[in-house]
Amino acid sequence: MTRVRRIVAGLRQAQERSERTLFGQGVISALILVVLATGVIWCLPDSVLKQRLRPAVTPVALGLGLDQYWGVFAPNPPRQVDTISVVVTRSDGREIVWNIPHGDPLVGQYSWYHWQKIKENLLRTPSLRSPFARWVAGQVAPGSAAKVRMIRHTVTLPPPGSSAQSRTSETVIYSAVLARS
Repeated sequence: MTRVRRIVAGLRQAQERSERTLFGQGVISALILVVLATGVIWCLPDSVLKQRLRPAVTPVALGLGLDQYWGVFAPNPPRQVDTISVVVTRSDGREIVWNIPHGDPLVGQYSWYHWQKIKENLLRTPSLRSPFARWVAGQVAPGSAAKVRMIRHTVTLPPPGSSAQSRTSETVIYSAVLARS
Protein backbone atom coordinates (compact mmCIF):
# COMPACT_ATOMS: atom_id res chain seq x y z
CA MET A 1 0.00 0.00 0.00
CA THR A 2 2.82 2.42 0.81
CA ARG A 3 4.40 1.62 -2.57
CA VAL A 4 1.20 2.71 -4.34
CA ARG A 5 1.12 5.92 -2.30
CA ARG A 6 4.70 6.67 -3.28
CA ILE A 7 3.92 6.12 -6.95
CA VAL A 8 0.85 8.38 -6.77
CA ALA A 9 2.84 11.05 -4.92
CA GLY A 10 5.58 10.83 -7.55
CA LEU A 11 3.05 11.22 -10.36
CA ARG A 12 1.48 14.20 -8.60
CA GLN A 13 4.90 15.87 -8.25
CA ALA A 14 5.71 15.21 -11.92
CA GLN A 15 2.36 16.71 -12.92
CA GLU A 16 2.98 19.82 -10.82
CA ARG A 17 6.51 20.24 -12.22
CA SER A 18 5.26 19.92 -15.82
CA GLU A 19 2.45 22.42 -15.22
CA ARG A 20 4.98 25.00 -14.01
CA THR A 21 7.10 24.88 -17.16
CA LEU A 22 6.31 26.78 -20.34
CA PHE A 23 6.64 23.55 -22.36
CA GLY A 24 4.20 21.69 -20.06
CA GLN A 25 1.67 24.50 -20.27
CA GLY A 26 1.99 24.45 -24.07
CA VAL A 27 1.38 20.68 -24.21
CA ILE A 28 -1.68 20.97 -21.96
CA SER A 29 -3.04 23.85 -24.05
CA ALA A 30 -2.47 21.90 -27.27
CA LEU A 31 -4.31 18.89 -25.86
CA ILE A 32 -7.25 21.07 -24.85
CA LEU A 33 -7.36 22.61 -28.33
CA VAL A 34 -7.26 19.16 -29.99
CA VAL A 35 -10.14 17.93 -27.80
CA LEU A 36 -12.23 21.05 -28.47
CA ALA A 37 -11.54 21.01 -32.22
CA THR A 38 -12.39 17.30 -32.37
CA GLY A 39 -15.70 17.95 -30.60
CA VAL A 40 -16.59 20.79 -32.95
CA ILE A 41 -15.63 18.85 -36.10
CA TRP A 42 -17.44 15.71 -34.89
CA CYS A 43 -20.66 17.67 -34.29
CA LEU A 44 -20.69 19.44 -37.66
CA PRO A 45 -23.59 18.56 -39.97
CA ASP A 46 -22.69 16.27 -42.86
CA SER A 47 -20.65 18.24 -45.36
CA VAL A 48 -17.55 18.02 -47.54
CA LEU A 49 -15.51 19.68 -44.75
CA LYS A 50 -16.61 17.11 -42.17
CA GLN A 51 -15.92 14.22 -44.56
CA ARG A 52 -12.37 15.47 -45.15
CA LEU A 53 -11.55 16.13 -41.48
CA ARG A 54 -13.26 13.08 -40.02
CA PRO A 55 -10.42 10.57 -40.66
CA ALA A 56 -8.00 12.84 -38.79
CA VAL A 57 -10.20 13.31 -35.72
CA THR A 58 -11.76 9.82 -35.53
CA PRO A 59 -9.14 8.28 -33.19
CA VAL A 60 -9.50 11.17 -30.71
CA ALA A 61 -13.32 11.20 -31.04
CA LEU A 62 -13.55 7.47 -30.35
CA GLY A 63 -11.27 7.86 -27.34
CA LEU A 64 -13.51 10.62 -26.00
CA GLY A 65 -16.70 8.59 -26.57
CA LEU A 66 -18.09 10.99 -29.18
CA ASP A 67 -19.17 8.11 -31.43
CA GLN A 68 -22.46 7.68 -29.56
CA TYR A 69 -25.63 8.28 -31.57
CA TRP A 70 -28.11 10.59 -29.83
CA GLY A 71 -30.81 10.94 -32.52
CA VAL A 72 -32.84 8.12 -30.95
CA PHE A 73 -36.25 8.98 -32.34
CA ALA A 74 -35.30 11.39 -35.12
CA PRO A 75 -36.66 11.93 -37.69
CA ASN A 76 -39.71 9.79 -36.83
CA PRO A 77 -40.75 10.12 -33.18
CA PRO A 78 -43.08 7.47 -31.75
CA ARG A 79 -46.71 8.00 -32.71
CA GLN A 80 -48.13 5.91 -29.88
CA VAL A 81 -47.37 4.71 -26.37
CA ASP A 82 -48.23 1.14 -25.45
CA THR A 83 -48.52 -0.38 -22.00
CA ILE A 84 -49.56 -3.85 -20.92
CA SER A 85 -51.56 -5.05 -17.99
CA VAL A 86 -52.41 -8.60 -17.02
CA VAL A 87 -55.81 -9.23 -15.42
CA VAL A 88 -55.98 -12.41 -13.37
CA THR A 89 -59.42 -13.67 -12.34
CA ARG A 90 -59.33 -15.86 -9.26
CA SER A 91 -61.63 -18.84 -8.79
CA ASP A 92 -63.74 -16.74 -6.35
CA GLY A 93 -64.37 -14.17 -9.15
CA ARG A 94 -62.09 -11.44 -7.77
CA GLU A 95 -59.85 -9.75 -10.35
CA ILE A 96 -56.27 -8.75 -9.73
CA VAL A 97 -54.62 -6.31 -12.16
CA TRP A 98 -50.85 -6.62 -12.60
CA ASN A 99 -48.88 -3.77 -14.18
CA ILE A 100 -45.22 -3.47 -15.05
CA PRO A 101 -43.31 -2.66 -11.84
CA HIS A 102 -41.55 0.70 -11.58
CA GLY A 103 -39.08 -0.19 -8.82
CA ASP A 104 -37.54 1.97 -6.15
CA PRO A 105 -36.10 5.47 -6.74
CA LEU A 106 -32.47 4.33 -6.48
CA VAL A 107 -32.30 1.55 -9.09
CA GLY A 108 -35.87 1.76 -10.37
CA GLN A 109 -34.93 3.07 -13.84
CA TYR A 110 -32.70 0.05 -14.52
CA SER A 111 -35.41 -2.34 -13.39
CA TRP A 112 -38.02 -0.38 -15.32
CA TYR A 113 -35.95 -0.60 -18.52
CA HIS A 114 -35.79 -4.39 -18.12
CA TRP A 115 -39.59 -4.55 -17.91
CA GLN A 116 -39.94 -2.18 -20.89
CA LYS A 117 -37.88 -4.57 -23.02
CA ILE A 118 -40.11 -7.45 -21.92
CA LYS A 119 -43.18 -5.39 -22.90
CA GLU A 120 -41.71 -4.68 -26.34
CA ASN A 121 -41.03 -8.38 -26.87
CA LEU A 122 -44.53 -9.34 -25.74
CA LEU A 123 -46.03 -6.93 -28.28
CA ARG A 124 -43.71 -8.12 -31.04
CA THR A 125 -43.80 -11.88 -30.34
CA PRO A 126 -47.24 -13.38 -29.67
CA SER A 127 -45.79 -16.77 -28.68
CA LEU A 128 -44.34 -15.20 -25.52
CA ARG A 129 -47.72 -14.02 -24.24
CA SER A 130 -49.06 -17.35 -22.95
CA PRO A 131 -46.07 -18.27 -20.77
CA PHE A 132 -45.75 -14.71 -19.49
CA ALA A 133 -49.45 -14.36 -18.63
CA ARG A 134 -49.38 -17.73 -16.86
CA TRP A 135 -46.26 -16.67 -14.94
CA VAL A 136 -47.99 -13.47 -13.79
CA ALA A 137 -51.08 -15.48 -12.76
CA GLY A 138 -48.86 -17.76 -10.68
CA GLN A 139 -47.22 -14.74 -9.03
CA VAL A 140 -50.36 -12.81 -8.09
CA ALA A 141 -52.80 -15.67 -7.43
CA PRO A 142 -50.87 -18.88 -6.81
CA GLY A 143 -53.19 -21.87 -6.94
CA SER A 144 -56.37 -19.79 -7.32
CA ALA A 145 -56.10 -18.28 -10.83
CA ALA A 146 -59.04 -19.28 -13.03
CA LYS A 147 -58.61 -16.93 -16.02
CA VAL A 148 -55.96 -14.59 -17.34
CA ARG A 149 -56.11 -11.76 -19.90
CA MET A 150 -53.31 -9.62 -21.25
CA ILE A 151 -54.47 -6.18 -22.32
CA ARG A 152 -52.62 -3.73 -24.56
CA HIS A 153 -53.36 -0.10 -23.69
CA THR A 154 -52.53 2.28 -26.55
CA VAL A 155 -52.40 6.06 -26.51
CA THR A 156 -52.05 7.53 -30.00
CA LEU A 157 -50.05 10.74 -29.86
CA PRO A 158 -50.93 13.73 -32.04
CA PRO A 159 -48.10 15.31 -34.02
CA PRO A 160 -46.04 17.91 -32.11
CA GLY A 161 -47.71 21.32 -32.19
CA SER A 162 -51.06 19.84 -33.19
CA SER A 163 -54.24 20.69 -31.31
CA ALA A 164 -55.66 17.21 -31.98
CA GLN A 165 -56.56 15.10 -28.95
CA SER A 166 -54.78 11.87 -28.19
CA ARG A 167 -56.83 8.69 -28.59
CA THR A 168 -56.79 5.75 -26.23
CA SER A 169 -57.76 2.16 -26.86
CA GLU A 170 -57.57 -1.22 -25.17
CA THR A 171 -57.14 -4.54 -26.92
CA VAL A 172 -57.11 -8.01 -25.37
CA ILE A 173 -54.00 -9.62 -26.89
CA TYR A 174 -54.16 -12.87 -24.90
CA SER A 175 -56.85 -14.65 -22.98
CA ALA A 176 -56.98 -18.11 -21.42
CA VAL A 177 -59.04 -20.14 -19.00
CA LEU A 178 -56.62 -21.66 -16.48
CA ALA A 179 -59.00 -23.62 -14.26
CA ARG A 180 -62.72 -24.24 -14.01
CA SER A 181 -64.34 -22.24 -11.21
